Amino acid sequence: MEELRNCWCEARFRHDPNVNPDNRRRTALAALADHYRRFSNIALILALCMPLWMWGIFRHGNGMNLWLSMGIVLFGMSYMLTVCVMDRWLSRGVSGIDVASMPVADVCRLAMYYRRKHFQFMAILLPLAVGFILALGWLLSFDTWFIIGMASGAMVGLTVGVMQFRRFMSEYRDVME
Repeated sequence: MEELRNCWCEARFRHDPNVNPDNRRRTALAALADHYRRFSNIALILALCMPLWMWGIFRHGNGMNLWLSMGIVLFGMSYMLTVCVMDRWLSRGVSGIDVASMPVADVCRLAMYYRRKHFQFMAILLPLAVGFILALGWLLSFDTWFIIGMASGAMVGLTVGVMQFRRFMSEYRDVME
C-alpha cells in the first residue's frame, strides 16, 4: 500500500525547463491551470485594448454608422470578457483538483468534467468569434487592405488556435495518464 501511495505521489509530474532548477516540479494539472490563466489574462487585455484599436479603425470610416460601429466594439469587448471569465473559471476548477488528497477516480472524473466544459465553451465561443469577424469585415468591406489583413490574420489565427487546442488536449492526456 505504501508503494502505491508513493507511486501516486510521484506520478503526473513533468519537468519544466522554465521553472527554477531548485528541484521544483509542477503537476500536469498545474500546467493546465496556468495555461487557462494565461488565456484569461490575454482575453482581459484584449477586451481593455479593443476600444482603442477600434477607434483608430472607425474614425476613418468613410461615413460608417457610428452606432453600428460602437455596437461591434461593445460586442467584441463583451466577447473577450466572456472568454476571460470562462478561462478563469476553468483555471480555478482545474487548480482545485488536489491529486494528493483526492482519490484517483475523483481526479479523473473532475479532469474529464473540465475537459467537457472546455468543449462546451468552445461550442459557444467559436460561432460568436466568427460572427464578430464577419460583422467587422462587413462593416469595413470598403477597405481592401483591411480585408486582406483579416484574411491573413484568420489563417494565422486558425493555425495558432489549432496548435493551442492540441496543446490543451495534450495536457489533458498527461493528466489522465
